[in-house]
Amino acid sequence: MRNCLLIQLREEEICLGQSTQLFANASGGTGNYSYSWSSDPIGFSSNQANPIVNPEITTTYYVEVNDGYNTVTGNITITVNPLPVIDCPEYGPFCQGDPAIVFEETGVFTFNGDVVTGFDPVEAGEYILVYTETNTFGCEASCEFVIVVNPLPEFDCPEYGPFCQGNPAIVFEETGVFTLNGDVVTGFDPVAAGEYNFVYTETNAFGCEASCEFVIVVNPLPTVNAGPNLTIPYGASVTISGASASGIEPLSYFWSPLSAFIDNTILNPTTINLTESAIYTLTVTDGNGCSNEDQMEIIITVEELSVNPNASNEEICLGQSTQLFANASGGTGNYSYSWSSDPIGFSSNQANPIVNPEITTTYYVEVNDGYNTATGNITITVNPLPVIDCPEYGPFCQGDPAIVFEETGVFTLNGDVVTGFDPVEAGEYILVYTETNTFGCEASCEFVIVVNPLPEFDCPEYGPFCQGNPAIVFEETGVFTLNGDVVTGFDPVEAGEYNLVYTETNAFGCEASCEFVIVVNPLPEFDCPEYGPFCQGDPAIVFEETGVFTFNGDVVTGFDPVAAGEYILVYTETNAFGCEASCEFVIVVNPLPVIDCPEYGPLCQGDPAIVFDETGVFTLNGDVVTGFDPVAAGDYTLVYTETNAFGCEASCEFVIVVNPLPVIDCPNMDLCHPPLFRNLEYLHPVMW
Repeated sequence: MRNCLLIQLREEEICLGQSTQLFANASGGTGNYSYSWSSDPIGFSSNQANPIVNPEITTTYYVEVNDGYNTVTGNITITVNPLPVIDCPEYGPFCQGDPAIVFEETGVFTFNGDVVTGFDPVEAGEYILVYTETNTFGCEASCEFVIVVNPLPEFDCPEYGPFCQGNPAIVFEETGVFTLNGDVVTGFDPVAAGEYNFVYTETNAFGCEASCEFVIVVNPLPTVNAGPNLTIPYGASVTISGASASGIEPLSYFWSPLSAFIDNTILNPTTINLTESAIYTLTVTDGNGCSNEDQMEIIITVEELSVNPNASNEEICLGQSTQLFANASGGTGNYSYSWSSDPIGFSSNQANPIVNPEITTTYYVEVNDGYNTATGNITITVNPLPVIDCPEYGPFCQGDPAIVFEETGVFTLNGDVVTGFDPVEAGEYILVYTETNTFGCEASCEFVIVVNPLPEFDCPEYGPFCQGNPAIVFEETGVFTLNGDVVTGFDPVEAGEYNLVYTETNAFGCEASCEFVIVVNPLPEFDCPEYGPFCQGDPAIVFEETGVFTFNGDVVTGFDPVAAGEYILVYTETNAFGCEASCEFVIVVNPLPVIDCPEYGPLCQGDPAIVFDETGVFTLNGDVVTGFDPVAAGDYTLVYTETNAFGCEASCEFVIVVNPLPVIDCPNMDLCHPPLFRNLEYLHPVMW
């Protein structure tokens, strides 16, 4: 017997700098191999079966294998592809917080082992990245580069103010740059009140900038009005009542010269007795410490003492009052008063007393300024009141028709003049009726109009119903009407919308009504489903209709004709109104035919063909056959099918075994046939 000594080698490609392992792959022969490797270009040798090599250029390796009797040879070429040549990227340096960048190179960037496509300089520091390019040979070259992110400058944001409007201008002390509304400034002048938003920016040694915003508040000055100039008699005192001020509380006041005032720290001070004209200054300081001032003048005059009495009304109606005014002027201004009357009975020492005489009366006044006396008088005429009957209206029900008053006088409600009354809202309404006589004198009375409330109830709600639902009886105590007829309930016989009116009457005899609609929705309309008949064991079906199927009270979505029989199902549809309609239908499942499965064989390969005796249909591999010819050995699976009067089929499978004939081995020579190899494989047979 002869054996073949073979070796198999495959060519391979690597990248410069990589290594690969050679495999002699010897087979056959005695199995006791020795190896001898060499190379072209020369420089490599090895006696290992599978040496590791790392050539710098494309190299062919040769191997000789000896099994102690024979030698075979083979070779393999290792192609060494060049690495890509790359320019290592350069990015930065950046300042912390600069916008993120996207790398422009076509290679792959990694940071801490993760692939990245750009860089976001969020935090200061030095970041080591690796850039890798791959050429068309699939060879990679990489480089490391550092992206530097410089820190931003750190500083305290400036604080200035608050100032008062008009304070002196300031110069900023910091070394950075200040901007206001985008303009660079070196200081601030608080000319106008308001809030001013500044940006302060510093730049560090790396050229990185950081900014902050701060607000300078300029508070407005308080508004000050010392009041109009005043004229007073010699030796008189006056209160400066016309002075006013506003601003941020609390406000403090200071009048000067302070010697002219009893208390110069209040807004409206009283002077001492003054003997000469002067200008007085009011200074106001607000809660922010901002001050403003204004001036007024008090002029001293000398006039003869006089009196000119008058009244707020010189003609009044009985029961009214009026105020008397002495109207003294001139003199020192330090007046005392003495009032009397005719008819007698009234006296007063007030300057402007109030009187309410029952008849026409003359009032006399004497005025003294400490040096002189002046007199005067005024007559007050008293007219009679009209005599009236107070009106009566009501009671009404809420919503009754409005009325117009018949009387000739004036009616008022809540102070407003009215000519009638509309009982829109329930309640008690107090009205005043007034008549005026020819003297213009009025007499009034109050009267009450009562508006009783309507009954309050919830408008009934019934339905919606489905057509044919049971009739209902209304539960409410009021009266129901339908098309003007009184009804006590409702029978939803026909589909449609029915407008009913419900009315209740309360203890005041007031009625209220509401309308409501009873909706009777129609039942769904559909064709009752039809399925079947089926044969026992047919595939299960899924019902196509959208309604609900039930069988023996259980909801089903399809039917599986497992057992023969008649099955009564109920089909129900529900429409968009929630109304249901149902129908019954029967599914018939016919029985399968009962068969005895045929039996044929076993047969021997080459036996005579047979013809089947049964009346059904035989199939082999899907083809209809009427018999069987045992030409070839094997197991043959046949299907036998019978169909009954219902058209239902039953089948069975059976196997015909064809046993093989005995096999005879004929002697022949044992030859060595080397196998075929693919491209790039080398085969070296040796026979002995």
